[in-house]
Amino acid sequence: MVAENPAANGVCRLFVVHDPGAPGPSAGEILIGGGHFVSEAGDVSNVLAKLQGDEFDLLVLDVSPPDTAIALLDQIEHLPPVLLMSDTSEFSLADLRISAFLRKPFSPNVLLDMVSRFGRNHRPGDSLFLA
Repeated sequence: MVAENPAANGVCRLFVVHDPGAPGPSAGEILIGGGHFVSEAGDVSNVLAKLQGDEFDLLVLDVSPPDTAIALLDQIEHLPPVLLMSDTSEFSLADLRISAFLRKPFSPNVLLDMVSRFGRNHRPGDSLFLA
């Protein structure tokens, strides 16, 4: 019996890092509601320990300021594709570690669509930017 790849059906294994106490539903809550498998960290200090030993289709960073998220990427040895969400673009989109960018605010359906399309069709080197 061959194990099915969830991403082939648009379902992704996601690791979501978000600012604790942000208003509204978190990206993780939205993505769980969309049927994705989600692990979460409420702050960057928990990320490295949680990423070790697990494989994810996408790392979703919803952290302010974006420079905090970029600094986090420097600490991760085996980096999955990265979706950065921010209300500002005051960082370098030329950072090749960022596979996708989504400007806030956005509707939950935009996030779900982006993650599903990205997970289903991602190949190394692909980018998806919705600014």
